[in-house]
Amino acid sequence: MFVRPSVRQRVRLRLGVLGMGCAEIEGVCVGGRGIANGVTGVGGVGDSEGGGGSGRVGAEWTHLERTAGLVRAEHLYTAHITCVKPLSPTVRLFTLVVTAPLHSQLLSHLSKDVTDTSTSAASEQSVQNPKPIPLLSFYPGQFLDLHLPNLPKPGGFTIVSVPSKLPELQLAVQKAEWNPAAKWLWDLLYDDDGMVEETNAEVKVRVGGEFRWPPPPQDGIGGVVEVKRIKHVVLVAGGLGVNPLISIFSHLHETHRIGTNKMKLTFIYACRLTYHATELADIIAQIPFLDEVLRIVESDSWPRLAQGGGSSGARYTSPYLDARIHFTLPSPSPSSPSPSSFTATSPALRITLYQKSQNVAPGVRLTFSFTRPTAQEVLDVLAMPGITEGDCAGEAGNSKRDGDMQTVVYVCGPRRMTDEFVDAVERESGGKGVRVLSERWW
Repeated sequence: MFVRPSVRQRVRLRLGVLGMGCAEIEGVCVGGRGIANGVTGVGGVGDSEGGGGSGRVGAEWTHLERTAGLVRAEHLYTAHITCVKPLSPTVRLFTLVVTAPLHSQLLSHLSKDVTDTSTSAASEQSVQNPKPIPLLSFYPGQFLDLHLPNLPKPGGFTIVSVPSKLPELQLAVQKAEWNPAAKWLWDLLYDDDGMVEETNAEVKVRVGGEFRWPPPPQDGIGGVVEVKRIKHVVLVAGGLGVNPLISIFSHLHETHRIGTNKMKLTFIYACRLTYHATELADIIAQIPFLDEVLRIVESDSWPRLAQGGGSSGARYTSPYLDARIHFTLPSPSPSSPSPSSFTATSPALRITLYQKSQNVAPGVRLTFSFTRPTAQEVLDVLAMPGITEGDCAGEAGNSKRDGDMQTVVYVCGPRRMTDEFVDAVERESGGKGVRVLSERWW
């Protein structure tokens, strides 16, 4: 269950008047709408993450202060960090296993204002005999408040795994010496197999956030039933802004929503190469989750298109899955080739990428480019027609009208990119039939 705080709770949290115990249990267990519809910081949320940004943007605000207005789960849970895996030279994947929920005497006051200190026999009895705490759950795209040993304040990190993997949770964390939570995680010792050697790797976690799938209810869209009205999902990731979107993408593939129920998906991933590469393996070693994106795109579990032609055959004018990978090249230096010579001197890589783009199922498109994505590209994607009646086997006879359907655009990336893309989509669509969700960390 997710709850939202009172105005006074949010103000008191941001002013820092809550003690450590209250901040952990009361202040962050509740939320309202946060800064710019999202979160802030190195990997995805708060002062510990950033959707691709590497600078210390807005570091004077803590994760709790930036996200005080966002909804959060009622309960804290105990988890253990069990495994660490490098995703790139600057990003590591941390695996946590949730082991137990935490009971607190403050849980019975969650729905009350923090200044309400009155007690009663009923409330005291509820503390002595607390209600069973439900198992941890989350929506793809949400984040964790991560309480670490010996750190006074929690960090915030986006969950990159999918709900079906619970009680296992995974976080992708960028190296950031200035960030206490990120530094704590990066200082963990682990063996050659990734197993954590620390004996104190027990942490406390709480789920929160509104940048998620399905989108939060708004104007009649979202929730469990209304998701059937969504005809097109567009995921736009810049850098480590891929963190919440890889969870959403993996979940939609896993639950067989793409290509069915007239839903299509476009995934635009802009990623910066840190050094020049001549083979695909060199690129995958630099880009977090690129291997996972390619694995999903090349999966043989996509819906089978109806065979044949003419009026009785498959009719699709755009793919139901369109994955567009944009590589940003590193700046040239005296000791490295210029960006223009990068592609010219890597024919083997160009051939490999072309073969990859051809090795996909009908109705799936995969493209690679060494250019930055643009807002116009997203607008062009939104202008493409959706899946027509009978495109996918077993889907003929769907009576939903296109006018009843919706498009949802998720944007998570560097500040300038996010602002530009969100403004362009909102301006072009005028809010009609298109909903934009953005994750911001500045």
